Amino acid sequence: MTQVVVEAERRDELPPTRLSPRQFQHPDVPTRPELKAVRELYQLSYSIASALDTHVVDYPKDMQGRPREFEKSRRMPEWFARVDQTVYRLLILGAALSGAYQEPFFKAREHPNPARRGLRERLENHQSSGFWQDDLAFLVEFTVYDLEASPDAQETLFGPVAEWLLDNILSDRESRAAMSKRFEQRCGRALLCLSRANCPVTVMADGSGSHSDAHFVLLELMRMLWLFHHTRNMIDFGQLFEDDVDSEDSYSDWQFPFPSAVAVFPGVFRACEVKLPFVVVGKNRRLMLDARPAVPRAGEKSPPEGAASVLDFARSIFDGSVLVNRVAVGESVPPLEVKFFEHFLRRHLQLRFSSFFFDETSARFEMPTYAAFTDSVAIFAHDDVENRSPYTDREFVLHVADFLDGSEVVDSFPKSSKPFSQPPS
Repeated sequence: MTQVVVEAERRDELPPTRLSPRQFQHPDVPTRPELKAVRELYQLSYSIASALDTHVVDYPKDMQGRPREFEKSRRMPEWFARVDQTVYRLLILGAALSGAYQEPFFKAREHPNPARRGLRERLENHQSSGFWQDDLAFLVEFTVYDLEASPDAQETLFGPVAEWLLDNILSDRESRAAMSKRFEQRCGRALLCLSRANCPVTVMADGSGSHSDAHFVLLELMRMLWLFHHTRNMIDFGQLFEDDVDSEDSYSDWQFPFPSAVAVFPGVFRACEVKLPFVVVGKNRRLMLDARPAVPRAGEKSPPEGAASVLDFARSIFDGSVLVNRVAVGESVPPLEVKFFEHFLRRHLQLRFSSFFFDETSARFEMPTYAAFTDSVAIFAHDDVENRSPYTDREFVLHVADFLDGSEVVDSFPKSSKPFSQPPS
């Protein structure tokens, strides 16, 4: 899927806007370039997992003060395996949605209005002042940038990859069985659900699976959201300046070199060549991905500006508009880049993010927030370690939990809300 995006960018064409993993089949005999790419992506995934200790704040209480180990040494292989699986799902998601998020900028080039044809160039050069409302009106014609896109419009766009992701998660029979066992034994990640009078998680929207299956799907989705946030910060090109890089202190646990890996990250939505190992930025040893466009456009600058995300451009328009990430008084709206997660929750689990979850300006510290969720590694933590406890409604803050399951930050979707025109398949 990444190669499809790379080839489209080489031709200066829009990547497919409807791309699903189901369109691809593994060959009987992989080619040498495919094997090379697998090896490079494996190191990329391992590097991301290893670098998370510079991007998270709160550990389970029994692991606090133990740098470079999120779990006891003998349990770290399990932890890495969970993160590795999540990284690959994210890279598939990034490639699948790349075309959808880039579409407005390609359509603008063909627009009869000359001012519209310069949309990307104006935004890349931060020269969009005076065009906010016109540009906003154009962007919201596309589902991924429309804060009020209908469920059916989102299903057309996100449906194929969401269906694949649901099947992919449920195909992990071993992990499903482990979650089911938690509920049978009333322990681990089942504790929060069992302690609540009204758990927002029921069953899948199509009625299949068990209550524990629905919790398992939610857990895997929220792990993707958590890791999406941290990988996006690792490749925040605006923070990577040559003067800040300690070239003598680059980071790697590997004894053999891999020059680079090509991947499409959600939140960036264009193919990036990531140089490995990581670079260390600043005195606080923040590990960053040294990423550049895999296919630079003519005249494109070096990082940080040249590798900026298409979302960075779109976000600058929304920040200059009256919407500012909300469509209704009293309720925050998920950021543009997490629309897929919002859709998946509603479509397959009949859930939505809790009110004010994404509200960065709110002083409602008694409510779970996106910042608190991403500041804790608990979504990946083991829940079978003695004396570890989950978040409870009585504690109000997420960072005190030793493990999370995702249900802490979601609510049931109102029955009065507009349903999908077709029942889930």
